[in-house]
Amino acid sequence: MIRIRIFLLLAVTTVLLIVRQPALIFTFLLLITFFSFLTVPYHKFMARLKPLLFISFFIIIFQLIFNLSVSPLDRFLLGINAVAKILAISLSVFYFTTTTSLGEIIGALSFLPSSARLALTVTFSLIPAVIEEGRQISIVQSSRGLKKSIRNPLAAVIPVIIPLIHRVLSRAEKISLALYTKGYGK
Repeated sequence: MIRIRIFLLLAVTTVLLIVRQPALIFTFLLLITFFSFLTVPYHKFMARLKPLLFISFFIIIFQLIFNLSVSPLDRFLLGINAVAKILAISLSVFYFTTTTSLGEIIGALSFLPSSARLALTVTFSLIPAVIEEGRQISIVQSSRGLKKSIRNPLAAVIPVIIPLIHRVLSRAEKISLALYTKGYGK
C-alpha cells in the first residue's frame, strides 16, 4: 500500500511539473489543501505554508521584473501559475509525510541498498530536528534583541543561519562518528 502511495506522489508531482493548464493545477491545489485541512492540524499546516507564501511573493515579483518577453498581465499569470505548482507539490509532499510514518516510508524502500536506506533514514529524521533547531535559534536571537526588518531581511536571517549551520555540522560529525564506530563506511 505504501509503495502505491509513493508511486502516486511521484506521479502527481511529475504531472504537476509537466501540466501547463492553470485550471488543472488550481483544482489539484484546492483538493490537496482541502485534504490537508481535514487531516493535518491547523498550526502545522500554517507553519508549512508561511515560508511558501514568502517564496511565492518573490516568484511573482521576479516574473514581473525579469520576464520581459511577454506582457505584464501574462508575466503575472505565469508567476501565479508557477506559485500554484510549487504550492501544490509542496503541500502534496507535506500531506504524504504527515499521514505516513517514517518507518513506513523506509520500509517501502526496502529494495534499495542498505547504505541508501541508511542515508534516507538519517535525512528524513534530521529534517524535523533541523527545522526545530532553526526555530529555537530564532527565538533565542529574538530574545537577545534581534529585530526583523522588511527593508533588510538578510540582517535577521544571518544570525540564525550561522549557528544553525554550526549545529548541523556538529550533529553530522557526531552521526558520522557513531556510524564509523558501528562499522559503516569500512
